[in-house]
Order: sequence, then C-alpha cells, then structure tokens
Amino acid sequence: MDITVIIPSRGRVRGLSALLHGMRFLESGKHRVHYGIACDDDDPETIAYCSDIKKYMFLGYSAQPRRQTMGDAFNEIAAQMPAQVYVLLNDDMLVLSDNWDEGVAEAVEKTPHGIFWWTSA
Repeated sequence: MDITVIIPSRGRVRGLSALLHGMRFLESGKHRVHYGIACDDDDPETIAYCSDIKKYMFLGYSAQPRRQTMGDAFNEIAAQMPAQVYVLLNDDMLVLSDNWDEGVAEAVEKTPHGIFWWTSA
C-alpha cells in the first residue's frame, strides 16, 4: 500500500526529527511510505533539516508563505504526493507502535474509503 505521512512543521526541528526517525525505524517494510513536510518559507532551520534528511529517506517538503490553516498544508502536500492513504500528524507527536504502517493498512482494508482518527491511550 502507498502511504503518505503529512507533517506541518515550524520551528521544531528536534521534534520533527524524532518523529521522522521513530516512524522510519518502526515501519514494517511491507508498504511504500513517503513523508511530506509543509513548512513556512521564513523557517530556515526546518527547511535546512528537510533538505538534508531528504538524502536519506523518501521525503518531500514544501516551503511556502504561512498558510491560513493546517488543513491548507495537509491538502497541498497530499496533492503533491498522491497515495492510497494519508496519515496526518503534527511535529510534536511521536509514533510508538511497531509496524504502525501495517496497522494503518489493515484499518484501510477493513473500511475502504473511511476516515480514521485516533488518540493516545
């Protein structure tokens, strides 16, 4: 399954790095996972980080003037990085589940064309 993880980020390079590295480490390897970062064009630290890490993982990023809503950022990256399923996160979150992508794929297979939300325990 093609999965695109979309993360708006601003000024939280450490949090973004922890999220990306953790998710990459916990992937099952059974799916094509791409990461898309939406950042503001006046955030040089995040832009530099995305430019550097892009060399090591399937990552795209877009640096634009600050968007009116996070929904705008999610929509922009989704249009640039088509997938069968989109995982929408923020840069202050951590994913701690082994094989998280397998869980996403199983949920989509059970309920195709569904919209899913989840929270921490």
